[in-house]
Amino acid sequence: MNTKEYVNQLVNENINIVGFVLNKWYKNFETKYPELVDDLYQEGCIGLFRAARIYDENKGRFSTIAVSFIRWAMNSFIERYVKKHYENNNCSIDVEVYNNGNADAIKLIDIIPSYDKERDHRIEILETRARYSNLKNIEIVLNMTKLGYSQREIGKHLNISQVEVSRKLKKLRQECEIRSEFINKIYGYKVG
Repeated sequence: MNTKEYVNQLVNENINIVGFVLNKWYKNFETKYPELVDDLYQEGCIGLFRAARIYDENKGRFSTIAVSFIRWAMNSFIERYVKKHYENNNCSIDVEVYNNGNADAIKLIDIIPSYDKERDHRIEILETRARYSNLKNIEIVLNMTKLGYSQREIGKHLNISQVEVSRKLKKLRQECEIRSEFINKIYGYKVG
């Protein structure tokens, strides 16, 4: 441990290293979060202070250890504070969560069960269509989905994979969309 006077001297003589590190490695951060640049600079100063406290003249130049400590302090700030408070981790429900290269891509919306207390009209449409569908066990899949079972739980119950449950639901939705398009065309021709 260095004396308080020696630490203050090292910090005062090398304070410009913090600005150097900020400009060299954190330009994107400055652009994205201009309101946090002062906070990041302060974290860098804390890193400089920590480096000055443990610096040993026999082990090399101070600037070498200072840069490492400053970057560590700044990265810790970004990990600890910025990612928690500023990163937007929201995800679209239309994002693909599985794609085997075929047309069988599974979107997030396909695997999220609905827990709404009111009946969803889309479920009613799917239930009506399921009665006429050739898909095996599709009515069971829909009923279990309606009750809040996950696709994995439904798959276990039916001895099929979660992916197959998702594919069944997707095929049923496609059948409904094809039928809806067909009906719209028929009504479109009658009206026009």
